[in-house]
Amino acid sequence: MDKINKTMSKKVEPNYFYVNRALLSSDRWLSESFTRGQAWVDLFGLAQHTKGFFRVRGIKVEVDRGQLGYSQVTLAKRWKWSRNKVRRYLKELELSGDISLKTKHQNCDITTIITLLKYDKWQGDETPNGTPEGHQKDTKRNTYKNDNNDKNEKKENMSANADETFKRFWESYPKKELKKKSFDIWKSKNLSDKVDLIISFIEKAKETERWRGGFVKQPTTFLNNECWNDSLDSYNNIQQSAKIIKI
Repeated sequence: MDKINKTMSKKVEPNYFYVNRALLSSDRWLSESFTRGQAWVDLFGLAQHTKGFFRVRGIKVEVDRGQLGYSQVTLAKRWKWSRNKVRRYLKELELSGDISLKTKHQNCDITTIITLLKYDKWQGDETPNGTPEGHQKDTKRNTYKNDNNDKNEKKENMSANADETFKRFWESYPKKELKKKSFDIWKSKNLSDKVDLIISFIEKAKETERWRGGFVKQPTTFLNNECWNDSLDSYNNIQQSAKIIKI
């Protein structure tokens, strides 16, 4: 009871209220695109309340009270904004005297150190219990982990897409030789996005004098030389076609 009375008697400024920082990593907070006001509150929630640090690719980056270190790309993903919108918003806050920005280059990473110039004013006289340092580390660690997961997932999707699109090409192409080498070329040249164009050319080429006469290149030669860009008019010159060695 005494503990409750002591808590109730604690002086609380009427213009402030406490929010648990766990909210900042919850689905309720992160599930939708941020408003500008939400982004402003998020900056305070992510900022250090004491001097701390985080690591980017093993390199230590120190941050003071009222500072946070995030790249614009990371904030764009977190807020579900475009990178340009994040850049414009931070620049607006900087011009209004609410924050200052400093860019740090760590190997291939670019991290923006954001200083909330009115941090103490907005936080009140008392510092809330708990530290965002661990939260900031966890958030950035999870971000890098998610980035790696996204990259791996993208690679898997690209591989699956290559399998599917190459199968369409192979079914369409009249000469069924050197399939594995053809598939390797297909993947290395990232031809999945051009599959419709390529198949369209193949179907038209099948009606030309050259291909009807059996003068069809190996699929590896066709893909390496990007023959779908050829003029079909030349494929109807049977004399020219007769000079082509069947390879």
